[in-house]
Amino acid sequence: MRYIFSFIIFFLVFIKSSSVFSDPKFIYEQALCNIKKEYDYLKHNYTADIIAELDKTNYSNKKYSTRIKLIYKGLIEAENILYKKITNIDAELLKGTEIKGVVFLDPGHGGDDTGATVPPCLNDRDKILFAESDITFAISQIVKKNLAEKGYFAVLSRDSVEDGPSLYARSALCRAINPDLSVSVHLNSSQFAYPIFDMPETAMPEINYTRVYVWAPRVQDLLIPFYMDIYKKINLAGSREKTLELAELMSLSLKKYLGIDFYMPDEKLANLANLKLLRKKLQNKNIIVSAKRQYAKVSESIVPVEVSSLNRRISKKYFEQVRNISGVDGKDLHMVREMPQTPSILVESIFISNPDEQNLLRNSDRINQIANAIEYAIIEYFTNLPKTKNK
Repeated sequence: MRYIFSFIIFFLVFIKSSSVFSDPKFIYEQALCNIKKEYDYLKHNYTADIIAELDKTNYSNKKYSTRIKLIYKGLIEAENILYKKITNIDAELLKGTEIKGVVFLDPGHGGDDTGATVPPCLNDRDKILFAESDITFAISQIVKKNLAEKGYFAVLSRDSVEDGPSLYARSALCRAINPDLSVSVHLNSSQFAYPIFDMPETAMPEINYTRVYVWAPRVQDLLIPFYMDIYKKINLAGSREKTLELAELMSLSLKKYLGIDFYMPDEKLANLANLKLLRKKLQNKNIIVSAKRQYAKVSESIVPVEVSSLNRRISKKYFEQVRNISGVDGKDLHMVREMPQTPSILVESIFISNPDEQNLLRNSDRINQIANAIEYAIIEYFTNLPKTKNK
């Protein structure tokens, strides 16, 4: 019972108030205080004995001890990022301007992690034509600058192409900043866009659509006890409805600015299904087996009926919420899961495996178009925010 009360008090502190900031340095200093609060909270509420007790009711192979270690490491990394931000603060941004809102932007990947590349699966930077990490950083910088001109302050999870903070550092930084919203910026790519065995008929390079992701856990995910904690925190903060509103605005904005539909036409989907069957036959014939990490499956017999029933209801509810929002899907992604007090989405604006998109990135204003789409949705969200708060 003590854990429940301390949990509620801690996360009530993190719910965004209506106060308006006027100084980026103050935001960073407050974030450092929030990191200390979270560190103290973990130290007090997750001792070795408590973790062992929690893991007694753990029906998955993912343990609290591993998670807490990762959170600690993420907090230390986020603290170092904040000290660097304070030292190199952009004095020219929002100088003497009242900040209307705070946005957390996460340019996906970075450092040694290039994300998707063109040509695919290359590590040699000199031979890479496009690296997802470079493009997402360029997009995020433009969004930050454009938002600043309108009075909004954006905090980036990384401040250079070379930076590659861990996922736990990015989420810890977001929780510490306690922004009005969080957008993780990515670009999509499809393995089916490239041929196998040098056979052109095994490729479908035209795959391209926009996609926005929000957190939606599967039934199996909810057997991990801290996933249920996240669900409770989302309810406490009241952030789910705002997340869905932000996701819908972003999806509509991407379609408007980029001219890409939410889904591929039925004919192309049928072609893709046939292509997958063909590749499976060829791979089986050539005895190629994908090396995927396998986790031990949970035996349903050890899970209490009331737990399974609750998990099914929650999972069904979360997936049903996105079913009728065009261009929005639910998925268990770190950057839409680990900041429960903040409306959080992940954006996959285009497929860089698509030759037309590669041409646009090379010869047009495509990066600015993506940035403008993201910026427009964010501004629309803030414009509609009073309505959201009053729902």
